[in-house]
Amino acid sequence: MQKVAHYRRAIWAVQGRPTVESLVQKALQKAPQVADTKFDYHGGVTAQVASRSTNGAGTGIYFTLFSEGGSTGTVQNGGERVGRARPPQGTEFLKTGVHVLIEGNHIAYVSVGHTNDGQITQLVAKFIRANGAVDADTQFLFMARSNRKELDKLLKVGVKSIDLGVTSFMAAAEDMAAANLRGGLAQRKDAMIDAVKGIFGRDRSPEEIQAASELQASLHIGYDGRGASDLVPKLLGDLATQVSAGAEEFTIVTKSNVVITREKLVIKRDINVAGDDISLDPGSTFSALRDCLKDWRRDGILDE
Repeated sequence: MQKVAHYRRAIWAVQGRPTVESLVQKALQKAPQVADTKFDYHGGVTAQVASRSTNGAGTGIYFTLFSEGGSTGTVQNGGERVGRARPPQGTEFLKTGVHVLIEGNHIAYVSVGHTNDGQITQLVAKFIRANGAVDADTQFLFMARSNRKELDKLLKVGVKSIDLGVTSFMAAAEDMAAANLRGGLAQRKDAMIDAVKGIFGRDRSPEEIQAASELQASLHIGYDGRGASDLVPKLLGDLATQVSAGAEEFTIVTKSNVVITREKLVIKRDINVAGDDISLDPGSTFSALRDCLKDWRRDGILDE
């Protein structure tokens, strides 16, 4: 099943605290059984660690969330009756599940259903607080990286595709061509500019010009990686650097399939794991998250 793995980094209110991973490891030691890990998450919702992974890089936790004694809705098949159903004895209805892999102060996570930075932070912070952590050890927030220097380093790895407005593309490409007047790379840039200009050529009919103007909302530039020289991802990386410095929305995909957007410069990646819309297999998911952190470290995302 295809899911999206997200990267976040713990930002501490006070420097000099232990890493989040070391605090999680201590909490897991104090809660060796699943029943020991239960804690009150929020608004009558209980969370527990259904599975843990400590063999390999990082520390993995599978949080499962449920409401004790909660019921679910039922509907009569082919009829009008709407009712309620209680879970079987000794079980609860699963609300959602979140797999997190923490390495130092870095976290990769994937969830079934929607979640956000604040919810991920609260899950981890409340779990370690429930197992003996002092308040000072929970004063962190998982956030996406937004450092310009770090973004530039990531783009140097090479880019596979860029989605952005045509106006933004033309401005960036023109700047690049002006700075590189000679050589094959400059010719490639000129060719890209000419191709886009051709959409809005003078020989277009009024109807075609009107249709072309609607294309200004979005432009996709990319390659599939087959037969492309090393210059192609470099060229797109140069263009991405220009684009990301502008004010318009964009989506950039690097050679290693890291997705970067305007919103917080979010780092995320598609992964394939075993499971379905209800739950994901912990072993498969932790393995995929470890691969993500390994690749992101290689690309400099985890650099301090």
